[in-house]
Amino acid sequence: MERRLGDRRRGADVRVEAPIDATAADKAERDLVASGWKREDATNGDVYVTENPDWLGGRGVDGYGITYLFGDGFVKVADTKQSLVLIDWPPSQR
Repeated sequence: MERRLGDRRRGADVRVEAPIDATAADKAERDLVASGWKREDATNGDVYVTENPDWLGGRGVDGYGITYLFGDGFVKVADTKQSLVLIDWPPSQR
């Protein structure tokens, strides 16, 4: 389910949420970390995977650029970790 998608060339932000099974989520997490992304465990069992802070070049918020949030059956991605809180499933999809 795409919630918002912007064109980064125009400075717009990107926020997307989609369903994902555990096998695909584990593979995506491993592949991102293997390519230099940073993994963080959330207090509720979810997992954040964010760009390496060395790649940000002044963009991002609090050292976080593009960030994925993997949870139970879903993945969210946003242009910053802070923007993840703005993503929510529509009521009909909850």
